[in-house]
Amino acid sequence: MTDGVNSAERLLANMDFAQVAGAVVTQEYIDGNQQMMYEMREEQEAKMKPLEEERDRLLSRLEDLYNQRTQLRTQLEALADPEQET
Repeated sequence: MTDGVNSAERLLANMDFAQVAGAVVTQEYIDGNQQMMYEMREEQEAKMKPLEEERDRLLSRLEDLYNQRTQLRTQLEALADPEQET
């Protein structure tokens, strides 16, 4: 669906495409244009983008700190045991 319209014609076309010979419909509600839903989703994604970028920046910084910590521990171990090769 590219235009956001869920019409009766589209339902019948899909049923024809699926080679449905017959169906029992007890209640059918076609809610029409989904544009508002798509716009709301785009707004939410726009709001989330800066948060995701900040999360990625913080995760990168956390990884850098972890690597620094690992290097410092290795250096401290080397200082504590001068016989150990680095």
